[in-house]
Amino acid sequence: NINNMRDIANDAASGKKTLVVRIGLDKAKRYHTLLIICAVLFLCIFTLMHYDSPWQWLFLITVPLFFMQVKNIVKEESAGMDKYLKQLSLTTLLMVLLFGISIVFNTYV
Repeated sequence: NINNMRDIANDAASGKKTLVVRIGLDKAKRYHTLLIICAVLFLCIFTLMHYDSPWQWLFLITVPLFFMQVKNIVKEESAGMDKYLKQLSLTTLLMVLLFGISIVFNTYV
């Protein structure tokens, strides 16, 4: 979604009908925020459904990073989105690793 927000002008000029082009940058930012919130919410729901140990909440360490990024993305113009693409990828990787580690740790310890 960040990639599409960054490229909105070029995509619109070349006739690409990405979701961001169709809904516009402001709504795409709201959509991006919703994606992040839903991801965290669904991980929390999964953890509650399979709760065994406080270690399972280890992934929550990354939540402030996501919300700092969302705050910055909402303020940013499309041309400045590139720097957030790498940040979001690394934060997502960290969240997934911590989630996986917490499951493995909970299973074997």
